Amino acid sequence: EFLYFIGDLSQRNTHLQTSTCQPMTEAVDVPFPNRKLVPAESIGDDETPVVIASCGSYNPIHTGHIAMFTDAKAALEAGTAKPASIPGAVRVVGGFLSPVNDGYGKAGLAKAPARIALCEAALEDNDWISVEPWEAAQPGFVRSYVVLSRILEKAQAEYAQMGAAGARVASRLRIVFLCGADLFESFYRPGCWELGLLRRIFTEMLLLAVCREGSADPRDRMRAAEPLTHKDSPGVTLDMAQFTDNVAVLQALDGKCASSTLVRTRLANG
Repeated sequence: EFLYFIGDLSQRNTHLQTSTCQPMTEAVDVPFPNRKLVPAESIGDDETPVVIASCGSYNPIHTGHIAMFTDAKAALEAGTAKPASIPGAVRVVGGFLSPVNDGYGKAGLAKAPARIALCEAALEDNDWISVEPWEAAQPGFVRSYVVLSRILEKAQAEYAQMGAAGARVASRLRIVFLCGADLFESFYRPGCWELGLLRRIFTEMLLLAVCREGSADPRDRMRAAEPLTHKDSPGVTLDMAQFTDNVAVLQALDGKCASSTLVRTRLANG
């Protein structure tokens, strides 16, 4: 049985806006992992194609991370956890896991080459989830919006090269940001996210929040929350209530828990 831990996809942004994070200074080109994308010819014109992506430490990756992707794909395609703004059926055409850059500055964070190697080994036999190493290869910390938008743009470009069928897929392709409940809560934490970029995530992308079974629906808080503002983003306001249709919720079963921290502890203890 797969296990997963809701916090694993939440750890990335708990302190990402602090001075410990070194911003990216220039982009390093890295080939896009396109090998596992679903062929354009097999995607129906009545389906909304999506790629699922997550950003996290993966320190290290474990079966829980893969299980979250697997459950998310199943729920999106079955329609049991689908953003209301998506019409009709969903077709997941690929999944991308992006290990955080070393510039994130988290204590105990293993070097990116080691984390990427473990991710690639864990996903070697997986037929639809790929490791996206671009973020980790950059000279400094990269914000989530930049990572996610690049994944979408690269996937669109791949499909655009696949003839008429590919062009149709590229024009409809969306990205689903897979995140844990704790990460979702960090959206409301002053200074934790650059407000203009967070607004672009909610405006341009879809989100799938994985919550513990029986916990509050994060969309309820979105509807009730006051519009977000921050002194570092003068003139920018984010009214979360406007974007509930771009968010879906996946309930995680109690007992399906594991964590990278637990894995590291057990490895250290032999």
